[in-house]
Parts: sequence; C-alpha cells; structure tokens
Amino acid sequence: MSDKPKQSRERILFQLELVACAALTLLAIGLHWHFLNHAGALWRDEASSVTISEQSSVREIWSLLTYDSFPLFLPLSLKLWSAICPVAGDPGLRLYGFIVGIALLVAYWFNGLCVGRKPPVLALALVAFNAVFIRWGDSLRAYGVGCVFMLAAFGLMWRMLERPTRGRFVLAALAAVLSVQTLYQNAFLLLAICLGAWAVCARRKQWRLAAQVLAVGLVSALSLAPYVPAILRSQSWWEIQKGGFDPAWIWQNLGGAMGSPAKELLFLWLGLAGVAAVVGIAGLIQSRGTEKRNSDDFSEARRFAAVTLLAGVPLFFLFIWLAGMGTQVWYYLPLLALVAACADVALGDWFKRFAEWRLVLLVLAGFFSFTDAHTALNCRMTRFDEFARFLGTNAAPDDLVVLYPWHCGLNWRRYYHGPARWTTLPPIEDHRVQRSDLFREQMQTDDPVAGLMADCARTLRAGKSIWLLGAYSSPEGDLPPIGKAPHPEYGWMEIPFELNYMGRVSYFLHRHARGIALVPMESTRCVSAYEDVPLLVARGWRE
Repeated sequence: MSDKPKQSRERILFQLELVACAALTLLAIGLHWHFLNHAGALWRDEASSVTISEQSSVREIWSLLTYDSFPLFLPLSLKLWSAICPVAGDPGLRLYGFIVGIALLVAYWFNGLCVGRKPPVLALALVAFNAVFIRWGDSLRAYGVGCVFMLAAFGLMWRMLERPTRGRFVLAALAAVLSVQTLYQNAFLLLAICLGAWAVCARRKQWRLAAQVLAVGLVSALSLAPYVPAILRSQSWWEIQKGGFDPAWIWQNLGGAMGSPAKELLFLWLGLAGVAAVVGIAGLIQSRGTEKRNSDDFSEARRFAAVTLLAGVPLFFLFIWLAGMGTQVWYYLPLLALVAACADVALGDWFKRFAEWRLVLLVLAGFFSFTDAHTALNCRMTRFDEFARFLGTNAAPDDLVVLYPWHCGLNWRRYYHGPARWTTLPPIEDHRVQRSDLFREQMQTDDPVAGLMADCARTLRAGKSIWLLGAYSSPEGDLPPIGKAPHPEYGWMEIPFELNYMGRVSYFLHRHARGIALVPMESTRCVSAYEDVPLLVARGWRE
C-alpha cells in the first residue's frame, strides 16, 4: 500500500513530462520552420557543399572532398535530395536542413524513451531552443546530420547491449558507419560510445558482447580508411589555417554555443554536465566490485551514458588538438549533442529525488530561450545574393568586382550572373570549393596582387568602376609586399598574408581613385555576421 502513492506520483510526473516535452518539441519545430523561411540564400560554406554534390559522378565528388571538411555522406545525400525534392533551388535545399533539424529532435526522443526510459526533458531543455543548433545544424553542412547519426549510434548501441541480436548489431553498426561517414570527429565520439558500452559489458562479464561492440567500432574505423591518402595529402595546404590549440579561443566558441540564445543557458549546460560527471564517477566507484547485474543507484543505462560522457569530452578535445584548426561555434555541435543525451540519461536516477525540478528546468530553459531564439533566427545567412542582383543591373560590362576575402568567391560564383568581370583578392582560379591549396601557391609568389592592382589601374583609367565587396578596411599606409611563405614571423599562417594583400590593394585604390564611396543597400532583416559586409565603389583615376 505504501508504494501506491509513490507509483501514482511517478506516473503523474511522467505524464506531465511527456506533455511538457511534446509542447517543447512543437515549439522547437516552429523555430526550425522559422529559420527555414528566414535563412535565405546559401552562405559560402553551404555553397561549397552544394557545388560538390552537383558534380556529375561520384568520382568527381570524391576528387573534391579533399578540399572540404567532411566525408562522402553529405554530398551524396544532397545529390539524392536535389533529385527527388519537388521544390527547386535554394528553398528546396533549405528543406533538407529542416528535415535534419526535425530528425535531431526525433533522435533525442528515441534516446530518452529507449535508453533513459523517460521523455528527454534535460536534453530538450539544453538543445531544443538553442539558436546555434538550429542555425548551424540546419545549414547545408554536415554538423546537423552528423549529430543525428551520432545520437542514433548512441541509442542503437544501448539497444544492442540491452538485448543482443543480429538485427540490433546490424543497426548499431550501420548507425556507427553513417556517423563517421558524415563527420570525421564523430570517430572520436564513437570511441567514447564504445567505451561506455565496454563498461557495461565488463560489469556483466559479457565478453562476447564486448567483442560485438569492438566489431562495431572496427567496421566504422575501417570505413574511413579510403580517406587516409587524401587527408595526408591535404595537410600541406590545410596548414595555412592551423592556429594551434588555443584554449581562450576554444572557450569563446564553446561558450558561445552553450550560451545560445541566452547567456544564462551556459550555466545550465555546465551545471548539468558537471553534475552528470560527478554522479557518474560516484556511481562507478560505488558499484565497483558488486556482483549485482543492475543497481538501483546506478543502472546499466546510466553507467553507459556516464562513461560515454566522461570519455567523450576529452576525446573530442583530443581531436581538436590533433587537427590544430581554428574552431567556430558550429564545430562543437557534435560534442554538445552527445553531452546533452548522456546527461539526460545519466541523471535519470539522481533526478528521481528531485523529479519536479526536471519540469522547472524545462520551463526556465524555454523562458530564457524561445523569444531570443526566434529573434536570432530572423537573420539571413548571407547578403551576397542581394549584392549579386544589384550588381547584375548596376555594374557595366567593363567594370571590375573584387571580393575579399577570397573565400567569398564560393557563393558569389553561385549567384552572380552579371556583365562585369569579377575576381577575388588575391585571384584564385577555382571557386567551386575552398581551394586552400591555390591560396597557398599564391603565398609562395613574390607579389600575388601586383597583377590585380594593374588591372584596377586599367579599369579606372578607362573610366569604369571597381566594386569592392567584402571586409575591406581603411589603409594604414603603403605596405611593402609580405614576401613568400613561410614568413620568418608568421610562418604559413593565412590571415597575415590576407591582410597584407588587402591592405596593399586598399591603399592603392585610396591613393589613385578619385573617390571611393559606400553603396547604400538596406537589408530588410539582419544578416549573419560572417557575410554581413559592405559594398564600396571606386571611380576615377589620379596619378
């Protein structure tokens, strides 16, 4: 009799959580739909993904993967989607991202109900209204779909541990392979999932099942073997973007991802992840040497999630350290997606003592997030389509459009079809994808912008206009050429060379153009900071 009130209370709380999570999910779907209708044209990284997918054969797609950051799944799935989607152009491509965003919510529900045996209250509180997850997860890059497959691997691995069958092994292996075939860094997170699974197998002394977990990991690792030659070959030009492991920069971007759209959510992330880690360690220590198959204090599912969390964080930062690349907020989506799923499961038993607080956290997260997320997702991803339309009607055939930095050529190539000539600063021959190898070749020449400045002089002398699109700054003086790489101070770092090239061209135009004016172009909505740049026009010539 004494258990009946307790069971009734738990049933009521479960139903309340189910309703609350369902409501939160519907609101989150609304935010994804809002982004779908406001994202607009593709920014440069998305244009690169689509260009790769538009190649006529898998062999051509494969040849361009060397210059991108992802394995094969994204371009192949975009190619298939473009073939079957009834909506053409950018709106149809945006639908792909919308579906990925919904799939991420479904993955959290799957993991919550199948692994944690409850609605995914904590995971949704952390992720559902996160504007970084929605904007960059729904963008046409691999981060969102990579999170989906990684969460699927997490949930299906547990299903295999729960009841090992051939079908569940195949599903877990398939999800694991798709996970690493979408994001390289998922290989490190998959290793963490395998470590969590091995912890359960060791507890149960199920060594045959541990071998099956090993097989899942090995199959996934072997699926990446074909990429090794291209990865090794690309290191010679990716070095120009390697800034090393910078803790301050990493924290700035990681904190920006966790504290989106409201900074207060940073503390929720840190608090829940920290408590999950402490509870996980305590549970592991407490259950050491115990022969019981299941523990009320620390069930097998919680053990699996806790070990995955404790291993996943350092393994992901090991990847960041090995890559040595400068990171952005979207780089941390896979890590945060897994942390949210693990914390949701690992804290399930602990939160039974404070069950009402799960709902409180959900309400508070929604209160701090929804309005700010809705506002943040008003912003377009780029203005380059607007600039392309403007210059398509206002630029003359012999005018010259100069884009800076050179990466801007990726989506300019997609949208500009006007009469004027265009180039990047410095000139790059191929703008289908981010050809860092070609920029590296420019870094090894004495003066890669000398020809561009001569072209600018001819254009101005002929009475034509030079349109400057990008993050140009006012010149500080006549800069000497930076010289060939490696530079004695900067080595192979890309940015000092870019700034020198831009500064020299900017000074040249300010020195010789009769006037440089800002072109007034009002945008009806805010624009992502990555491509919210001004348009300038230079006219006239003076010696």
